[in-house]
Amino acid sequence: MKKIIIMCLFAMINVANSRTITVEYDGKIDTILLSEEDIRYMEVQESDDQNVLAEFARNDPDNSVRVAAVKKLHDQALLAKVATNSIHTYTRQLAIRKIENQSVHEQIALNANENVQVRSTAIFQIKNQNLLLDIFKNETNCMIRVSTLYILDDKSLIQRIAENDKDESVRQSALARLDDLNKKNQNDEATAKSTNNEGQ
Repeated sequence: MKKIIIMCLFAMINVANSRTITVEYDGKIDTILLSEEDIRYMEVQESDDQNVLAEFARNDPDNSVRVAAVKKLHDQALLAKVATNSIHTYTRQLAIRKIENQSVHEQIALNANENVQVRSTAIFQIKNQNLLLDIFKNETNCMIRVSTLYILDDKSLIQRIAENDKDESVRQSALARLDDLNKKNQNDEATAKSTNNEGQ
C-alpha cells in the first residue's frame, strides 16, 4: 500500500530533501518514512534527463528503480550502453528489447563471452535469417542454439535439424518450431479464406 500511495503523490511533492511525507488515506493521517529506494524511485519518476535515467538504469542497486529508469529511457545510444554495460541481467534484457538498431542486437548475440540469457534476448530481436543460421551452425551453447531455432523460419532446414542434429534437446526444439510454423500457416490460410468469403 505504501508504494501505491507514494506513486500517487510523487508528482505533487518534492521529496528530494525530505525523508518523510504525510498522507491522508481513508480519513486517517499518517507519516511515512521513505526508504532510500523510495526516494530514488521517485527521482526516476520525476526525471526526464536521459543521462540521469541511464545512470539509474545501469547502477542502481534496487531492481524496481532500474526497471523504472529503463522504461523511461528512449535515447538509443544510452539504451545500448545499458544493454552492454550493466551488471544486472534483467535490466540489460529490458534495454535490449527497446533498442531499434539491429547491429547492437547482433553484437551482443555474437559475443561468445556474453551472458547466455542476455544473448538469447538479443537473438530474439534479430531479423537477419542468414545471420541467425550462422549463429546456429557455429554455436556450441545449447540454449543459444535453441533460441536461434525459434526465430528461423525455413521449414525444410528446421526439418533437417529435427532429423539430424546430434543434440536431442535441439531436435525436440526443432520439432516444436515446425509445429508452431505449421499452426501459423493454418491460421494464416483460415484468415485469408475468411477474408475472401467476406468479400464475396
